[in-house]
Amino acid sequence: MTDETTQVSEASETPEPQQASEPQQAPPPPPVSEPQQVPPPQQMAPPPPAAAATEAEIADGKIFGFLAYLLSLVGFLIVMLAKKENKFAMYHAKQGLVLFIFEVIVYFVGGLIPVLGWFVILPVGGIFVLVLKIMGIVNSLNGQEKPLPMIGQFGEKFNF
Repeated sequence: MTDETTQVSEASETPEPQQASEPQQAPPPPPVSEPQQVPPPQQMAPPPPAAAATEAEIADGKIFGFLAYLLSLVGFLIVMLAKKENKFAMYHAKQGLVLFIFEVIVYFVGGLIPVLGWFVILPVGGIFVLVLKIMGIVNSLNGQEKPLPMIGQFGEKFNF
């Protein structure tokens, strides 16, 4: 019986793999992947255009759009107080406000810089502001909602 127990005990013992004879390999390094490209930051989309003004609003707001450009800040305040619900008048009031801010910047910078400001920035900037005012007046009296070139995009960002 001892022979059988010896055989059973030998059979139950499993030989261990010989690790000493084979050098142990390190696990393979993780695959090198290309650096992930970060998507460019999304630019803010311009605000959705406001609902188009109706024909009645356009007819009623033409004179207020005209005043917004002609009287600058005072015209803006008149439109804000009298025709705040008129989309057409408010559109031109916002454009007029941006034009007024631009005009203040031109005259401030032109007056601050000696010689170059007095003889270049003020005259050229003044003529540019005058041309933009005329364009705004013509657009408002024709019933069009066109932004002023170069600066009109900023007026569309105001939410009053």
